[in-house]
Amino acid sequence: MKLSWNAIDGIGRRAVNRGLARRDAQSPRRLAVDETSFQKHPEYVTVVTDHDEGVVIHVADERKSDSLNEYFDTLADDAKKGIECVTMDRSKAYIKSVRQTIPQADRRIAFDKFPIAQSLGKAVNQVRIEENKTLISKGVEWLKGTRYNGLTNPENLSKEQWDNFEPLRHSTLKTARAWTIRELAMSYGITHPQLGQSKPGRSG
Repeated sequence: MKLSWNAIDGIGRRAVNRGLARRDAQSPRRLAVDETSFQKHPEYVTVVTDHDEGVVIHVADERKSDSLNEYFDTLADDAKKGIECVTMDRSKAYIKSVRQTIPQADRRIAFDKFPIAQSLGKAVNQVRIEENKTLISKGVEWLKGTRYNGLTNPENLSKEQWDNFEPLRHSTLKTARAWTIRELAMSYGITHPQLGQSKPGRSG
């Protein structure tokens, strides 16, 4: 179309400005913050989304506290007080930004469920490994071959696998208690600010 790069950039900027002008001025009450990368040598950006509308409302370079602060700096104090929830991964930079900006931040932060599930799964497996060593030294093989069943979402276990896992689940072993704690966390949510908060149910 015989357009220069400057002309194309100007068209893009005007289109973005028109879109921003049409956007509802009401501040979102629930935010989702994430990082994403692009290019062969990763360049990271911070993406802020209106959780309820599923609309991207801010993009900033890098994944630092200042990256998220750029968005919060556009909000009035009343809008910051009105934020009910900020979902994110366990990024120290994002946590710092929210704590500096949002009143009662630790009650507003909800960590993504997947990394929480990973951490809890690793903890359960570590308990299983240590307890299995102790039991084997006593000639007991109750935990042999239980790694898969213990770490798999119960919804993904076959009836046979679940039936085989049932005796262990109802035992008094440390592994059974650790597994129960993990399942309760995934079912009802974790509210401690260092772990996160999730909605009831297995999906999140």
